[in-house]
Amino acid sequence: RWHGSGNESFDGVLLKGNVMMPAEYKGGFIARDARYSGDSSTFLADLDKKVAVGCKQLAEKIGAAFAENDQDRRELEGVDCTNVRVIVPLLVLQDHILRVPFVNWYLNGRFQVCMEKQKVRPGVIVRPLTVLVIHDLESIVHAAEGDNFDFIYALQNRTVRDPEVLSHLAEWLSQYPEFGRKPSPRIKQVLDQVTGTITSFLFPGTV
Repeated sequence: RWHGSGNESFDGVLLKGNVMMPAEYKGGFIARDARYSGDSSTFLADLDKKVAVGCKQLAEKIGAAFAENDQDRRELEGVDCTNVRVIVPLLVLQDHILRVPFVNWYLNGRFQVCMEKQKVRPGVIVRPLTVLVIHDLESIVHAAEGDNFDFIYALQNRTVRDPEVLSHLAEWLSQYPEFGRKPSPRIKQVLDQVTGTITSFLFPGTV
């Protein structure tokens, strides 16, 4: 939240050293007509309506938290942005159809247009937008909890090596040996409990 106002700022914030990952979450789904129309303009129109608005919100919040003018700058509750030098913005989406190629590239273009209107203080670099569909986020959490996967480095490195964000995120993450090697103990426990419950229901007396 913004300090002193109680109003929501970013939907989520991760901070490691001088790198900050602010996140915006969008749970909307692309309309059925837009999904299967076969018309890119129809699809993109619904994408802009449901999702691209998150790019604008994210850019404006970054602009507020890191405003060049001290008087315009807003502080975050519990988050010290003084030493932040690199911002890796995340847009987290729920609709799995948005894992298709070029969506990240397209939305990053929308984000960059919005960021051009923001005056960020000197010494702060805003990286290209990273789009995470919830499935990818779950895989990252799984790897981070299971084998200390440094996903902040991995996602930042992608924006440095691939500034157009044209690479497929899952393929990019797969190059890191810690990604997907060990299961998260917490998630494994949850899955085991769910499996046990289903098994006991379908096959009484076997568990």
